[in-house]
Amino acid sequence: MAFLSNNFRAFLLFFFALLSVNTAWGEHLVGGDLTYKCLGKNAAGLNEYEITLYVYRDCIPSLQFPISNTPFDQNVIIYIRDGRTFNPVRQLNIPFRDSVILQLTTSDTCVSPPTGLCYALATFRNTVALPDNPNGYFLAWARCCRNRTIQNIIQPESSGMILPAFIPNTALCNNSPEFVETLPTYICVNALFQFDHSAIDPDGDSLVYALTVPFTAGDRANPFPVPSAPPYQAVNWLPPYNINNVMNANPNLTVNSRTGLMQVRPRQTGQYVFSLSVYEYRNGVLLSEVKRDIQINVIDCPINLPPEVERPTSSQINGDTLIFYRGVESCFDFKILDLNGPGVKEDKVSVQVEGDIFDPVYGARFTAEQGLAPLDATICWAPSCEVDNIPNDRIIIQATDDDDCPGPNITRDTLYIKILPGTVFPPDMECVSVVGDNAIQLTWNGLDPGDRLGFQHYQIFRQEGNEWVPLTTVSDAAQHTYTDSTASNTNSRQYCYRVQTIKMCPDLLVSEPGLELCSTSGDDIQLCRVTVMRDSGVEVLWNPLNIPSFYSFRIYRKGDNEQDYELADEIFDPSASRWLDTLNTAADGSWCYRLALVDLCGAELFSRAHCTIFLNIRENNDELLLNWTDYRGWPGGIDYYELFSIPETGTDELLANLPAITRNYTDASVTLEEGKYCYQVKAIEAIPGCGFESWSNVACYVFVPRVYIPNAFTPNNDGHNDIFLIRGGFIRDFQLSVYNRWGTELFTTLSIENGWDGTYKGGPVQEGVYVYRFSGTDFDGNRIERSGSITLLR
Repeated sequence: MAFLSNNFRAFLLFFFALLSVNTAWGEHLVGGDLTYKCLGKNAAGLNEYEITLYVYRDCIPSLQFPISNTPFDQNVIIYIRDGRTFNPVRQLNIPFRDSVILQLTTSDTCVSPPTGLCYALATFRNTVALPDNPNGYFLAWARCCRNRTIQNIIQPESSGMILPAFIPNTALCNNSPEFVETLPTYICVNALFQFDHSAIDPDGDSLVYALTVPFTAGDRANPFPVPSAPPYQAVNWLPPYNINNVMNANPNLTVNSRTGLMQVRPRQTGQYVFSLSVYEYRNGVLLSEVKRDIQINVIDCPINLPPEVERPTSSQINGDTLIFYRGVESCFDFKILDLNGPGVKEDKVSVQVEGDIFDPVYGARFTAEQGLAPLDATICWAPSCEVDNIPNDRIIIQATDDDDCPGPNITRDTLYIKILPGTVFPPDMECVSVVGDNAIQLTWNGLDPGDRLGFQHYQIFRQEGNEWVPLTTVSDAAQHTYTDSTASNTNSRQYCYRVQTIKMCPDLLVSEPGLELCSTSGDDIQLCRVTVMRDSGVEVLWNPLNIPSFYSFRIYRKGDNEQDYELADEIFDPSASRWLDTLNTAADGSWCYRLALVDLCGAELFSRAHCTIFLNIRENNDELLLNWTDYRGWPGGIDYYELFSIPETGTDELLANLPAITRNYTDASVTLEEGKYCYQVKAIEAIPGCGFESWSNVACYVFVPRVYIPNAFTPNNDGHNDIFLIRGGFIRDFQLSVYNRWGTELFTTLSIENGWDGTYKGGPVQEGVYVYRFSGTDFDGNRIERSGSITLLR
């Protein structure tokens, strides 16, 4: 009866760290069990059982339940086999009933539940009617996979589980045992853990408890395996772990066989799996087994430590001293931590501050979050230009852990302040944008309100040759733009600017010149080429740029005959130099493109427009007349065009080199044997730049098939009309067949050059009427079919 160790019931999950939430829920299985209740005979005389499957898994606490991106299966399949022969009996579909989020608990009331953990339990339930069977029935459900962070088995992320049950002789109408409680959701390292893991049996049968090896089935490639017949495959233990050494512990994990009391003192944090089985005996005979598959999580549960004030790092902090400058607002950001260790939640913390500088007379500000740590706190102060010293130069930040067990923990951090003479900084230049042929707009970050004490004006400089020349002043500290209307030829000339800040606090303060920023001229925004790619749209190439205020590239597009450009795409990579227009149908006509450089202030600077070559074909008296639009965009124009013939197979053939002023060509080499002709034009840049060449679309012309079929012929060897021959051209896959009135095929050929000479099997046929059938395709693949009669006269 060893195979009876395959019956599952509710089990528990614990978790050490929240796993990735972007994988399928089957990769986060942490247990489940399969139980049954006997409902007696139904009206048809069959044995009816209520089957219940419980499945535990990780979930996402921030989303609550249901978990939108990793839902439970909506249906599961229970596979039922005969209890002795193991032959398949049937498959039972069990629907998803409900699900709950499990409360996080532990045996230590002074240990707060860890954050980032969430456990969900799903219930699947249905009834099944089974015929009488003294052998009983095996039931099994399988699913993959377990958590990859499990430490005591090999490749847990590719290890699934089988949840089995056994119904003994149906005449017994047996009910499976049920565990009374689920384990706490986590246990603490280095702490003795004891738990009453007993079960009850509705039939009053005797129960015996034991640790057993979990079963596995499926893998990531087969997440819904069909369970094999028992015995089932055990998990592969990772040495030195086994069922007698489930985790690194002293004492090891054990269970009392009579009471179900489980105990262990783990010595190492981690995640471990094992099974706990309860065996059901009646009158000394083993009936069944409920096997609880358990993933147990051991976490670090330190004592609740007091909060910690984490000071910022800054050049304005010297040991315990915060340095402030007159006329300038300085802010210091603190972090309030409550480091209770992994697996234990951060506590609720309240934060206060003491210090004379927070008196309204001095105007310092303190802001702090209140609630669950970690929390942010900030001290900001702009000493006035007149302040020198204050009576009390201390600041005390107090953090109180209100959730500590058994009472609050308080941390007080003392700092000191030092006031130095004022300083001044130039504003941060953001953009130098060309906004007209003779206008450039400067944009900078104006001084923060806390830095405006004693402000006089901004001084703007422009570079003239090698000299920086004062351009103008701006007296409003909140102003952050200025337009230089004295800049000329902005599309071909670069202008550079600097800004200084002037203060009186209480003495004159002049900042260093701000970081210079230069304009980008229109000539710098250079499209290299636009060219038609044979299979993937139009490629737009440009010279890469390096400007400090880059925001994006914008690609604008229009048809050659359209009036306005439309935005086709925006690229935020400053190193980009290529864009592929995959939505463009280049065979519809010529398309024009412009590249716009957008700076951080939203100003656009446009390149010259470039337009693709559009090649068109028409036919005249079996000659093909080609014409194309010129390529437009290269400053030096076009050197010459190259015209290529593109066969269906083989390499392209250069037909002609043509002057830049020529945009047409006549191909008189058309033959009746070929019905499809394709061409492409390439333009060569006249003055070597970054474009070099540009291709047109591939244009093709397909001739209409020509078919002439005579209605009579005279095979008398007089040299005139002796052969029944189809005349025509621009046909491929030719076939001609001739039949007599009884349907006998007299002649067939696959070549238009061959015809029927009026014979069959070497001898002449009689005069009369015969039937022909002709079929073929044109060079576009369209089917051609003709049939009729032909009169043979001698």
